[in-house]
Amino acid sequence: MAVPILCADPGPWKRASPLPRLAPLDSISMTTTSADLELDAAERDHVRRALSVLRTKNAIGVAWFRLLARSLLLAIYGGAWVRGSPTTLAASLGTALNGVALAIAIPVLVLLVLRPAHWVAFAGAASDVVLVGLEAFFVVQGAQVDPAHTTALYAAGFQVVLLFSALTCAARHLAILSGAAWVASLGLAIYGGLSIADALVLLVIVGVFGATISMVGSRFVFLAARAAAEARSAREARRHGLEMLEANKALRAVQAEAEALSAVIVHDLRNPLASIWANLEEVRDTLPSSNTNGREAIDSAVEELRRVSDMTGDLLLVTRLENRPTLPTSTVSVDELFRDLERAFAPLVRRAGASFEWRRTGDAPAKVPADPQLIRRVFDNLLTNAARHVGKGDRVEVIAERDGDRLRLAVRNSGPPVPSETRARLFEKHATSRGRGWANVGLGLYMCRLVAEQHGGSIALVDRPGWNVSFEVTLPVVPGLGSP
Repeated sequence: MAVPILCADPGPWKRASPLPRLAPLDSISMTTTSADLELDAAERDHVRRALSVLRTKNAIGVAWFRLLARSLLLAIYGGAWVRGSPTTLAASLGTALNGVALAIAIPVLVLLVLRPAHWVAFAGAASDVVLVGLEAFFVVQGAQVDPAHTTALYAAGFQVVLLFSALTCAARHLAILSGAAWVASLGLAIYGGLSIADALVLLVIVGVFGATISMVGSRFVFLAARAAAEARSAREARRHGLEMLEANKALRAVQAEAEALSAVIVHDLRNPLASIWANLEEVRDTLPSSNTNGREAIDSAVEELRRVSDMTGDLLLVTRLENRPTLPTSTVSVDELFRDLERAFAPLVRRAGASFEWRRTGDAPAKVPADPQLIRRVFDNLLTNAARHVGKGDRVEVIAERDGDRLRLAVRNSGPPVPSETRARLFEKHATSRGRGWANVGLGLYMCRLVAEQHGGSIALVDRPGWNVSFEVTLPVVPGLGSP
């Protein structure tokens, strides 16, 4: 008999009774090992559902076969009985038994279609065992040939019933049917007058065949159900994957649009900022040297313009780093970097009344693999913060030290410490603080974190003796590169 089409969707079959535990199936020694059948809770739930659906589908197929077979036998026996066959008694019994079987087969099929449940499939299979047994006793009683052949024939009939039952019934139901078939075969052997030897051989064959059918059939259904559940899981995973792919495409499109918009905004802001900057410096140069208040006001405005310009640059750089990570493709000379920083920031620091110095310890490498422009942007931000927060008598230090297989580049100052409530979110995007001297952290430190991480390093605010603030960037060192 062809196995009905598998269906892994529980759909209308949710009302089926709970399935037996599947663990005993795993202990059967067959081509599939117990390790192969180990399932987690979610997988077992999928398999149980698929197993329930498959058994119900198989039961419906067997019910249709039962209905057609009994209808055909009823027509054959009924025709013989109507024609007044010489074996009228056999025709009458055949007609009666097949009529009863048909009366059972119809409601079983209807229930399986409308309200599927395992007990319905078991009831149909049990009726098959009972009716085959009754037919066997009646035939053996009136057999004109050797009763042993008739007994063996109907014993084989029991095995056919068990074969179908293995595809439709749970393990505990199948065990009951196998036991009933074995008892019926024993009764047939005794009733048919078989010898003890023949009866033992028949019972051994029936028992072994029944046990084999039970195990193989149950395992087949289980593996088929598991395959159906895995196929369903694969379809769901593929569907979710496609949804994620579409969502990712949409997100990339939004990110690209945001990056383009940021670039336009930055470009449009830089031109007027540069014009205002130049005009302010020109106005300052026209002021007499005695007008110190006016010059200081213009210097303050120029400084704020420079901050705004830096912020627009940070915005564009952050967008690029978030969407298109880059890896260092060149090297940076630590000494040259520090000398450039001294030329750019020492005047600002000394103007505030603080001192500025830089140094590289003897064991620190002279070069480090890094993107020169990005590393310079990091230290521009750190030193801009330092210059803004130090005052008269404070110190600013830029130092390079070896830390194991890494190079530590630190910007330290003795100005106001970073407020404790700010430290936890210091390197997050748009982090802000209301503490004294720390009005707005903005994107600068977040940009520094992105650059450090994309170079395989990190940045942190570290407590160092003698310093109130110590921002430290650690970068990996390449052996032999810039060794002292």
